[in-house]
Amino acid sequence: MNIGPGLTKADVEQIEYDKAVTVALAERERILREEIDAINALRYEEMDNTEKKAWKDYRKHLLDITKQAGYPFEIDWGIKPGGE
Repeated sequence: MNIGPGLTKADVEQIEYDKAVTVALAERERILREEIDAINALRYEEMDNTEKKAWKDYRKHLLDITKQAGYPFEIDWGIKPGGE
């Protein structure tokens, strides 16, 4: 089945997949940069071990989104510690 000039259905599906990957990775990088990497060392040192573990787990969850079954179309972004 051709869709457009020289494109097959598989080509279109690959393009859609690649776009979804690009969007998902950009959002992950934004969250990492704005919510996790923005925590300065002094603030981190003031956290108790439970808070530190929650932030580490959240960060790992974001780094592992590519391993999720529905990726890149269905993504569990996890819950930011503190529920904010």
